[in-house]
Amino acid sequence: MHPHRTDDQDEEQHTAGKLGCNHGARSKVKLVLPVLIPGLLLLTVVITAHVVAHRTGYFMKECQTPDVKSNSTDSPQSTKYSTTEENIHTNLTAGCRSGKCNNGWEAHGGQCYFFSNKNLSWTLSEEECVHKKSHLAIINDEKEQKLLMGISAPKMQFPEDKFWIGLNDRQTEGEWLWVDNTPLTNKGFWLENEPDNWKGVNNQYPDGEDCVRMGVKNFIANSAAAGWVDTACERKYKFICETEACL
Repeated sequence: MHPHRTDDQDEEQHTAGKLGCNHGARSKVKLVLPVLIPGLLLLTVVITAHVVAHRTGYFMKECQTPDVKSNSTDSPQSTKYSTTEENIHTNLTAGCRSGKCNNGWEAHGGQCYFFSNKNLSWTLSEEECVHKKSHLAIINDEKEQKLLMGISAPKMQFPEDKFWIGLNDRQTEGEWLWVDNTPLTNKGFWLENEPDNWKGVNNQYPDGEDCVRMGVKNFIANSAAAGWVDTACERKYKFICETEACL
């Protein structure tokens, strides 16, 4: 049998038991906290760093987007395309400005003509015309022949001060071709006894005369308009460039 205990003794033992339990729990908390707190701090740092990195990457991406679009617009391919378009436009409108011929060019019948002031060989004359987005003059009919003869006459300072046109037989002797490789069909514009393929004094021009010049200083308007002479391509004369006018 247990000794008789009073109610006060039971209450004291119960209270002591509770205090002992609480003391044990507090001891366990004290042991866990030193391990738990650093872990929580480390986890917080990791999560924060991840969020910051994510947001930084996002904002960097957002900031780069306009530049990427800008680079796409100004890319070399786009620039090249624009330049190509500009070149095509220039080729189509060479010698033209606002529906008219450029300064230094003369407009006649939908064509622009340039009469040079300098003397070059036939080959260099054609290169000069090509540089101007044109070609040495191609004469299609009597009307155009008379036109060019009439314009060139007052520009001639002496009888031999003539102009190269785009006609030659350099590939095959006697087969006259224009610079666009079309054959000569109207042969009525040669001066008398021309072409003669003269080789010059003492064989000065061994290759003969394969290129054509034109011009008559005392040309009379509406005359027969004959004015072509074959001569050595390396000789230097003025020249006439031609291209289509802007319409």
